[in-house]
Amino acid sequence: MPRLAFVVVALAVTAAATAGCKTDNPNSCELAANAGKPDCTMIDSGQPVMDKCKAAPDCASTPATPACDTLKEGGTCVQCTAGDLRVCAATATTPRCENDMCVACVDDADCGGTGVCLLDGSCAVVDNIIHATPAGSSDDDCGTLTKPCGLTKAVAVATSQKNIIKLDSDGTYNADNVTITKTVTIDARGATAGGAIIKRSNNGPILTITGGATTILGGMVQGSVNGNADGIVCTSNASPTTSITIVGSVITGNERSAINSDTCALNIVKTTISSNSHRQNQYSPAITSSNGSLTVSQSLFTMNQGGAISVSNGATFTIVGNVFSINGDGAGPLGGMSLVTTSTSNRLEFNTIVNNVVQLGASAPGVHCLSTDFVARNNIIWGNVGAAGIQVDGNCKHDYSDIQQTLLPANDNGNNLTPSQDPLFNADFSVQATSPVRGRADPGSSLTGIASHDIAGKPRTAVPSDIGAYLVPAQ
Repeated sequence: MPRLAFVVVALAVTAAATAGCKTDNPNSCELAANAGKPDCTMIDSGQPVMDKCKAAPDCASTPATPACDTLKEGGTCVQCTAGDLRVCAATATTPRCENDMCVACVDDADCGGTGVCLLDGSCAVVDNIIHATPAGSSDDDCGTLTKPCGLTKAVAVATSQKNIIKLDSDGTYNADNVTITKTVTIDARGATAGGAIIKRSNNGPILTITGGATTILGGMVQGSVNGNADGIVCTSNASPTTSITIVGSVITGNERSAINSDTCALNIVKTTISSNSHRQNQYSPAITSSNGSLTVSQSLFTMNQGGAISVSNGATFTIVGNVFSINGDGAGPLGGMSLVTTSTSNRLEFNTIVNNVVQLGASAPGVHCLSTDFVARNNIIWGNVGAAGIQVDGNCKHDYSDIQQTLLPANDNGNNLTPSQDPLFNADFSVQATSPVRGRADPGSSLTGIASHDIAGKPRTAVPSDIGAYLVPAQ
């Protein structure tokens, strides 16, 4: 009889517990909706492989995802977190953590501060870095963190493998009689937003480049007072062609051209080229490209007395997504640009060419272009001052552009804003939300690669896109 009473009581307790559970547990792994969640991933035994993590040691069984993101679904093992970069640090190609994944670097801080973030998003191999400071050593064994070189010596000791020159601190680096004949990268990003200054203390070019592939990252190349020279001179008689890539830099204050190039390949990205050719009665274009090639994107050319760009002698060009403003002089022959080309594959697209000046009787203050069948597209050419009412001249055609000029038949390819309409500039020559250039670009334009973003870095996604260097903001 006592045993029967025990069974009855046990059944009663079970019934009461069952009666109290009215709904399923929404996090139960037995529900089909939760089958794909990490906590419910099953192994052969039919048991979950892991519970929610609380800290990195809980992820020890998953070496590919050893970090614990406690905010993701209550605790999830991931590749990395801001405080756990073990996986990222093990590879030079993806050293930074973003959204729990290892990705490419964006600046030197992602490479430990003393490293160098290269253009491909990888961190330079530590043994390939030559460290330099403004007062660095001129000894042959310099280049370490504890014994950095001066810039001139750093260029001299560079080899085919050890060729990444990092300017460790801000300040002025003298580049007296520096000639670069081999492939080098100069990281001038320094310790602050302005970076380092590369300058010559006496007359002559700051950098003369005659061979290899030179890359300059950030910083400033600044002409000296009474230097009476170009900032960078590039000449090439070698094969392959000598090249210069400049990203995120400032080139300013040179008494002649910022860059004078003959038979070189120039690639200029996100760079400001300003106040060059400032010597009285000196009218050297900011960039002169003869033979070779020129690519310019997302850059600003402003207040260059000799004008912005001159391309001649068969040089090819790709000039996409830039602002050319207030270049030239009332006594000078060139304002925005002069392009003499024989190739129809060249590109002059998505630029804003505004308020440039030439002397009366000179070529057009905006774009002077000579080429049979070349077509420039998607540009704003406005407010340039020279011959009355003229913004462009030559025999190149213009299409899907806003040009403050009644175009002659030789220049109008049939799709320009006619009549032209005020683009409604802001002070920095971006445009207002009500600008008429919205959606007026060539619908067949390529919006990939060099044209994928505007000068401010905003992606061009709408088709047709907006005319000019800046996308029109949303209304």
